[in-house]
Amino acid sequence: MRSRFFFLAVSMMVIAVAVGSGSPALGANEADAAARDRTIQGLSHATPEGRFTQISAGNEYSCGLRPSGKAVCWGLNTDGQAKNKPGPFTQIAAGGFHSCALRPSGKAVCWGNNVDGQSKNKPGPFTQIDAGGFHSCALRPSGKAVCWGSNRFRQSKDKPGPFTQITAGAWHSCGLRPSGKAVCWGDNKRGQAKDKAGPFTQIAAGGSHTCGLRPSGKAVCWGLNSDGQAKNKPGPFTQIAAGGLHTCGLRPSGKAVCWGDRYHGASKDKPGPFSQISTGDINTCALRKTGAITCWGGLHPL
Repeated sequence: MRSRFFFLAVSMMVIAVAVGSGSPALGANEADAAARDRTIQGLSHATPEGRFTQISAGNEYSCGLRPSGKAVCWGLNTDGQAKNKPGPFTQIAAGGFHSCALRPSGKAVCWGNNVDGQSKNKPGPFTQIDAGGFHSCALRPSGKAVCWGSNRFRQSKDKPGPFTQITAGAWHSCGLRPSGKAVCWGDNKRGQAKDKAGPFTQIAAGGSHTCGLRPSGKAVCWGLNSDGQAKNKPGPFTQIAAGGLHTCGLRPSGKAVCWGDRYHGASKDKPGPFSQISTGDINTCALRKTGAITCWGGLHPL
């Protein structure tokens, strides 16, 4: 049995009963997709159609934001983590067994497993949010990092910053300083929570590894490298995403290039073009420039 992103016990897949909710007036194509949103939750291969503005891949499930700000989720729904939410939201993050999203007011709204308090709502205001294994982190307008949930490895400690970006991994968290330095805290058994001088333009925390993008577009990774997920790659890349045992980057052309665990198919390269990429436990999703979603690995057809 391979090691997994959130290092959790193997869970049985359940088929969740979806409950639809109303949405604002939409275009014809999006209205059709909205109708389908009510039936896709918990269905293993049901990647929704229609337009999205953001995508986030979690632990065997994914969430996306419609142009209306509605949150649409699908896949593993054991704890209600893949429930649809009417919003409106400006950002969404899929984690281990919980999801979080930001209201236009900056309030953090979370749902799903709350065993460690990771799904508590927070008034904010926040400018960015991310969901980890059993914790959540968000950035204040001041650049302060605020985290809540499991603090087993001190991954949920607040940090004064200032930071320009926050990222939550399985059991560690990282923030990006204005200088481009990566500052990390939490579980460091594999070296994934080491600080790195950079400079970086973006960072991403995964299962037990962390990656950052140099200004040149080079991908630099550190931590567990059991499957090659922490290999450096020359790029250039415009975005980086760290998953359970794999990593993906976007080329300037929009092509998705992935490396690491090949067992589940999440590390396959895809031509795109894509405008955003997100990696989960054993799954990868990317957003096309048209707003359509393409997912592969894990629960998605290869």
